[in-house]
Amino acid sequence: MIMYFAWRIGQIIRPEDTLARLGGDEFTLLLPGLSSPEESLSVAESIRDALAEPFEVEDQELFVTTSIGIVTGPEGVSSSDELVRDAETAMYRAKAQGRARAVVFDENMHRDASERLKMETDLTKAVENGEFVPFYQPIIDLRTGRINGFEALIRWQHPVEGIVPPGAFIPLAEETGLIVPMGKFVLQAASRQLRIWQERYPAFSNLTMSVNLSVEQMKTDGIVAQLTEVIRDSGIRPELIKIEITESGIMENMDYALHVLKSFEAQNIRLSIDDFGTGYSSLSHLHSFPFHFLKVDRSFVGDMEDKRENMEIVKTIMSLAHSLDKHVIAEGVEEHSQLSLLKALGCEYGQGFYFSKPLPAPEAEAMLAENPLWT
Repeated sequence: MIMYFAWRIGQIIRPEDTLARLGGDEFTLLLPGLSSPEESLSVAESIRDALAEPFEVEDQELFVTTSIGIVTGPEGVSSSDELVRDAETAMYRAKAQGRARAVVFDENMHRDASERLKMETDLTKAVENGEFVPFYQPIIDLRTGRINGFEALIRWQHPVEGIVPPGAFIPLAEETGLIVPMGKFVLQAASRQLRIWQERYPAFSNLTMSVNLSVEQMKTDGIVAQLTEVIRDSGIRPELIKIEITESGIMENMDYALHVLKSFEAQNIRLSIDDFGTGYSSLSHLHSFPFHFLKVDRSFVGDMEDKRENMEIVKTIMSLAHSLDKHVIAEGVEEHSQLSLLKALGCEYGQGFYFSKPLPAPEAEAMLAENPLWT
């Protein structure tokens, strides 16, 4: 395949150009004498056109896409290694934008790459040093107005920058695989905390704890046994743990996800489909998954009073869940009017800043002790 690929590119470049394979599926192309980024982009377009036709390999048609990073210069570049480094940076930016693209390197990319490298280094140290802490956001039973459970959410206690919000590091943690040990930590900490609260507050013996399971965690060998062991060691009943998996994560590999989710169900662990309505799932497959809750994405809840289409989506999700004998959790509740509307629609549970922001364990426990009522 590599030979076919190289041969096809070789047909469109000039005699003075140099094509070399860096390794794997990465090539570099040196084009002397070009005077502008526009000319480089034109060559990139020719390469994409040349590779658009399928490759015939062993009687099979194979299609490829190319992500191309372009460096013009070499003004300001002191070595060939720097040229290759900058081209790779631009190439990864092209991949991040959706593949089959060409991107010209600029200094902002170098700055971003340096910041990403520092973040990755800090994140690796954070895992090694145990710099993460769980925060807890209450989930309210809208039928009683009382706390039904909590969702455990990870926060990074950076030694210099303080609390780092999840949006700043979770995507990188997922890309690097660091989300796996982070997720295990949250499950362990949240399970222990749930046990402590149940013992201190007997009235909350059925308090639940929701924990997110990333796609990378779900792919981990022995994930079901690992989660089962953590729950067993904590001494809590398995049915009080709710594992939240995003809709898009399930759809990424439905057969494997179905196997894992059924294994969780066999252990009596409750399952929730998170961010429902954003993952473009096939509704014809939805009944196959052994979930217990649908969690309506905050983007629909926040605008359902102002956007008719969002209101219809929320209603449809409610109807779908109830027809399958499942419960609905609405996240992103921020106004009393939203609470009233969700109750009128028959939504069982709510979560959001109207009730409380995510809290460190002592503050969450203080709320539990107070046992507030929302009507």
